[in-house]
Amino acid sequence: MKKDLLRISAALAVLVSILGFVSVTSAGRARPHTVASCSPIDVQRAVDAAPIGGTVTLPSCAFTAWGTTVVITKPIILEGQGVGLTTLRRQVGGALIMFQVTGVAGFEMRNLTLDGTFDTDPNVYQDMGLGLTDAVDFRIHNVAFQNLSRGIEIHGDPIVTRGVIYLNTFTDMYYLDPVRGALGYGVVVYGSGTWPPLRLGTAQSVFIEDNTFTRNRHAVASNNGSRYVFRFNTIIDNRENAAAIDAHGRGVWPRGSRQYEIYGNTVDNAVPRYAGVAPRGGDGVIFSNRFSFNVTNDLLLTNEGGCVGLYPLPDQIRSLYIWNNTVPNGASARIVLQAGCETFIQVNRDFFLTPPPAYTPFIHPHPLRG
Repeated sequence: MKKDLLRISAALAVLVSILGFVSVTSAGRARPHTVASCSPIDVQRAVDAAPIGGTVTLPSCAFTAWGTTVVITKPIILEGQGVGLTTLRRQVGGALIMFQVTGVAGFEMRNLTLDGTFDTDPNVYQDMGLGLTDAVDFRIHNVAFQNLSRGIEIHGDPIVTRGVIYLNTFTDMYYLDPVRGALGYGVVVYGSGTWPPLRLGTAQSVFIEDNTFTRNRHAVASNNGSRYVFRFNTIIDNRENAAAIDAHGRGVWPRGSRQYEIYGNTVDNAVPRYAGVAPRGGDGVIFSNRFSFNVTNDLLLTNEGGCVGLYPLPDQIRSLYIWNNTVPNGASARIVLQAGCETFIQVNRDFFLTPPPAYTPFIHPHPLRG
C-alpha cells in the first residue's frame, strides 16, 4: 500500500513538472517582445533575448540601412506590423544576407517586407532576404520579398528539411552578370548532395504554395539532391531567357535536383518568354498547370549541360509524369524536347503522360498553416 502511494505521489510530481513547463513555454510564446527599432543591431538583441518559442515583434518602420546579417539559431516567431508597415531595406555594400536561420525546428517569419538593391543597383549585389539551413517545419508567410537576387535560399538534407512558404509576394527577383553568373530566384532549394528515394505526395518536402511571383527570373529553382512542391502559385511576367519554374540538373553542384511536384500554377506573360516549366534533371510530377499564349515553350524537357554522352546521363530525367497541363483555350500545353535530347529523354521510358500509380498530392492547405 505504501509503495503504491509513493508511486502515485511520484507520478503526480512529474505531471506537475510537465504542466509547469508547458505553462512557461506557452506563456513565453504568448508574450511578444517588441523591438526598440528596426536596426539589425536591435533586432539581433531581441532575437538573442527571446525565449524558445517566443515572438519578436518589429515596429512600424521604413529602415533603409540594413547592413548586417541577423542570425537566428532557436525557434521563434519573427514578425512585423504588416508588409506595408514594416520594411527593411538592405543598404548598398552591407551584408548580402538579411536573415540567416540555422539548425532550427519551428521558425516562423510573417508580416513584413524585405527589400534589396536591384531597383537602384541592378545586377551588382547578390543580396538575399532569408537563408534557411538545416531548418525543419518552418513557416514563412505574408512577407513581401522584393528587389533581391534571392528571396529565400534553403539548404539541408532532403530527408530532414521541410516546411511551408505561403501567401507571400516575390517581386523583381533578378540577378544576371556575365562573369558571376545568373541568380534571380524567388525561392531556391538546395539539398545536401545525397540522392534519396522519391517520396511523392508526402510531407517530407519544401512546400511553396499560394504565392505570387512578379518579374522573377525563376520563381523557383533547385539543385544538389533537393525536394520541393510548387503548387497553386501565380507567376506574372517572368523575365527573359528563363523558365518560370526550374529544376537544375547536375552541374556545378555534386548532384542535380532530385524531386519536384509542380501543379495548379498559372504562368501569365504580357510578352513572349522562354519557358513555363523546364526541368533539367530529376523526377516528379507536373500537372494541372496553365500557361498563357506568351510562353514559348510550355514544358521544356532538357538536361543540364546538354545531352552528350551515354544514356542515362548523370541525374537526368528518368521518372517524370506529366498530364493535364493547358493553355487558355483549353488545349493541351506543349511538351518540347530540347534539340539533341531526343534519344536521351523519351516518352514512356523517361517521362510519361499519365499520373504515376497510386499518387495522391499532399493535403492542401499544408497542415503547418493551421
